[in-house]
Amino acid sequence: HFDFASDFSKQTLPLKVFANPKKIPQTRQKECRRRKEEKFNADKE
Repeated sequence: HFDFASDFSKQTLPLKVFANPKKIPQTRQKECRRRKEEKFNADKE
């Protein structure tokens, strides 16, 4: 059985990345910042 949907998403994902590479570091930074804040809040409690 050929799962077109999952195969299609695998193929289109890198295209999105190449289409807008500037967005990747931003999301990564946001993720890091959010994790740091969560850790900081956890340490405070």
